[in-house]
Amino acid sequence: MQAVFHRSVAWLAAALIGLSACGGSAVSFIASTAIERAEVELLDARRIKADKDAPYQYTKADLYVKMAKERLGYADYQAVQQYAEDALKLATEAKKVARESRRLKKLREAGPGQGSGWGPSGGKGR
Repeated sequence: MQAVFHRSVAWLAAALIGLSACGGSAVSFIASTAIERAEVELLDARRIKADKDAPYQYTKADLYVKMAKERLGYADYQAVQQYAEDALKLATEAKKVARESRRLKKLREAGPGQGSGWGPSGGKGR
């Protein structure tokens, strides 16, 4: 996993050096990359059904990605970067909330005394 990250960072650094001669293109590239990272995290969140288990965070992240893309069309790169970062954080949070929501749902379905650790058989209810 770290090897992939290091290769990605090395590739990104090389690309930025190459694009630095292009002036504004480097800023556009960075903004587009931020959107892509947020989209990947959002797709991963959807894969684990965060759209159903963490709808607030998922929907807000999705809207931020759309807003980032819209601002990219106006070359408002600072806003693009901020929206993309916020979307990335929210998509990550959506995944976390979705996992916790499913864990709690399983505990509720198990009911008291069914291995949940609560109630008379669990010993924690005394």
